[in-house]
Amino acid sequence: PQIAALREAGFAAGSAEATRFGRLHGAASVIYLVNALFGLALLVAFVGILNAMLMSVTERFREIGTMKCLGALDGFIVKLFLLESLFQGVAGTVIGLILGLALSVASAGYSYGGFAWVNFPAGQLLLATGACLLVGVILTVAGALYPAWQAARMQPIAAMRVDV
Repeated sequence: PQIAALREAGFAAGSAEATRFGRLHGAASVIYLVNALFGLALLVAFVGILNAMLMSVTERFREIGTMKCLGALDGFIVKLFLLESLFQGVAGTVIGLILGLALSVASAGYSYGGFAWVNFPAGQLLLATGACLLVGVILTVAGALYPAWQAARMQPIAAMRVDV
């Protein structure tokens, strides 16, 4: 009855349950947006890695042809490119993690002062850092699979003739 009277008076009124539902719905929308942006960032990173590794294969046609003429097997060529991408992925991910952690800690220290260290979630931070390292390395190696396969199936004579 009180809610109806408030509505008649021109106020927007509802129950506590409806307000709670609205807040939960808003929070869920934000989570969906963050997940979509995260997925988009991973897709952009994957395409960038794929492009860089394809350019690496293109620039090294002669080297690949020479290795194949000297008896390198397809598996060796694939392992070579995957190992290269693994090292690049680890280095890039570690640099990104260090910069991200440093900026986050500096921002928290600036915003909250000494209170930022009172409830510092070291365990959760370590777990998230490990997950990020794993995702970065997997993404890099996955982005190098197609270029490595393309390099391995290249014919030696065709690779030697190409002028890049």
